[in-house]
Amino acid sequence: MDQKFFKEQFAAIKDHMNVRFDGLEKRMDGLEKLMDSSEKKMDAQDKRLEALEKMIHKMGIDIEAIRADVRLIAEGHVMLSEKFSRFETEYIRHAIETRQDILNLYKMTYGQLERRVKELETSR
Repeated sequence: MDQKFFKEQFAAIKDHMNVRFDGLEKRMDGLEKLMDSSEKKMDAQDKRLEALEKMIHKMGIDIEAIRADVRLIAEGHVMLSEKFSRFETEYIRHAIETRQDILNLYKMTYGQLERRVKELETSR
């Protein structure tokens, strides 16, 4: 009887352990599937992160190019401003000289006219 009892107890324990191991195996399979899913999600996140890093790098290059263009525009603006100032100064100088020349011509013309008028008046 002792042997039969032990065999039955051992079989019961074995069945119980098999059920528990099957449960653990199912849980492990579930965890494995969850880990596979998480790994796929992380791979997708890595790809998105790499794409984002590439985009940020390209934007940095583009920003540097824009900065260089802005510097060139600013330098051009300064050069044009200086050139315009020189032109303005030269134009004002020329305008003053021309005005003075015109005034001198008027003076000469009116002087000659006045002299002629006086000559005509004295000759009468």
